[in-house]
Amino acid sequence: MMWDIPATISAVTNLVNKFVPDRDAQIKLQAELQTKFIEIEAAQLQAQSDTNKVEAASSSVFVAGWRPSIGWVCSGALAWSYILQPVAQWALLMAKVDTKLPEIPSGDLFNLTLAMLGMAGWRTMEKIKDVATTRIK
Repeated sequence: MMWDIPATISAVTNLVNKFVPDRDAQIKLQAELQTKFIEIEAAQLQAQSDTNKVEAASSSVFVAGWRPSIGWVCSGALAWSYILQPVAQWALLMAKVDTKLPEIPSGDLFNLTLAMLGMAGWRTMEKIKDVATTRIK
C-alpha cells in the first residue's frame, strides 16, 4: 500500500524539530529519514511492478484479464449509455411500446474511465520520455 511520502516527511520533520533540540542533528536526522522513506517507496513500486509482470504473463483469464475486463466494461457501459440505450428507447417509442430501459449512472462510470485513461496516458508519457524502463535499485 502506497502512502503520501511528502506528507509523511513533513509530519516526521515536525516531530524531529519538536524533540531534537540541536539544529545540525535535526538536519541530519531529517535527511536520513527522507532517504529511508524514498527507499521504502521505491521497494513498494518495484514489488508492484513485479506483481504486474507476473499477472500479465499468466495464461489464466482470471489473473491476466482483470485489467482489460475493466476497460471492456467501461467501453460497453459508455456504448450503452450514449448510443444503444437512447436508440433502443427511441425505437421502442416509435413502436409505441411503453417501457423504460435501464440507465447506467454516468458519474462513477466517468470516474473509473477517466482514471484508466489517465493512467494509460501517464504510462504512454513515460514510454515517450524513455523513463518507463528505469529500474529502481
